[in-house]
Amino acid sequence: MNLKFSDENRTAPNVNQISIAQYLDFFEKSFAFEPEAMPPFYQQRNEHFAFLAGQAMKELAGILPQHLLYLTQEAGLTPEDSNAAQGYIEKAMIVSAHCDFPEVLPILDSQDYGTFRYLGGINLERLFAEKIPWVNALVANGVSAILIRPEIKHISSLITQYLEQNTLNILFRKQLQLSFDQYWGLYEHAFGHPVKEGHVRRRIFGYVGRETELLLFNDPLRRYGDSGIDLAEGVKREHKGTAGKYDGKTLRGGVIFAEMSMAMIPGNILSQLALDPILQYRYANPDVYSDGVTDHVLANLPGVHMPEGHELLKDLAIMLDGTDLTTILN
Repeated sequence: MNLKFSDENRTAPNVNQISIAQYLDFFEKSFAFEPEAMPPFYQQRNEHFAFLAGQAMKELAGILPQHLLYLTQEAGLTPEDSNAAQGYIEKAMIVSAHCDFPEVLPILDSQDYGTFRYLGGINLERLFAEKIPWVNALVANGVSAILIRPEIKHISSLITQYLEQNTLNILFRKQLQLSFDQYWGLYEHAFGHPVKEGHVRRRIFGYVGRETELLLFNDPLRRYGDSGIDLAEGVKREHKGTAGKYDGKTLRGGVIFAEMSMAMIPGNILSQLALDPILQYRYANPDVYSDGVTDHVLANLPGVHMPEGHELLKDLAIMLDGTDLTTILN
């Protein structure tokens, strides 16, 4: 990806006034010539990634052996080093306050998926069973959700703008940090899958314990049907896109691809430490990605979690608490 904006002395456009069309136009033109202005969200991006990088290195200092920590700081991890670091991270994430089932780690490593799914069922029951009647009411009234992941939190205004441009009405916002148990609940279906499990496991560190933003929305025009499940499926079909594949119009294939491309310019150590400090995204097997994916690092930075219809009830019950539900339903 040969983007042309290296001179930090230029000024960035006013992001409070920039439209998605202007943002994507800047991105597309940056391939052909060096823009006169710095990329949109330049300051916000640097501040956000400096925070994420500091958070990552502070946590890794308490997780990794000294030699792996040093190699991480110097961007010198080999694929073998990266996998070793991932093992330390998973152990720290699971055998900690992030998880109430520390016995999961050896079970997962042994690929005993029967026992793993049994524990996963207990985890899910504990997370959401009491909330299901309330969440059913939300979904029956045509409510769906998008979770803005940590890597694009600084451009949440563009995600809001995208929804509004497509006549999707935002009803509720919530800032939250996912625990490992919540993360496990959201993605429990991926464990045991030959491709999806790898994606979910290598993204744990950049997701669990980081700031995300949940948006609940509806469709006043009822274009996809009356329920939130219909809405989730319709929005997925028309607006989700594919991470790592530019299409210039969907969420993952438009603004998120553009933002992650401008962030992950080769040699940008700040972005690397913020988003892929142990190089799991860089070293992932290229055979596991969808056709048309042009950048495997960007494919691991999807930007948003958009529940499919069959996931919506579960995911809402995991991410919303009793106070949220009372606020929304009243």
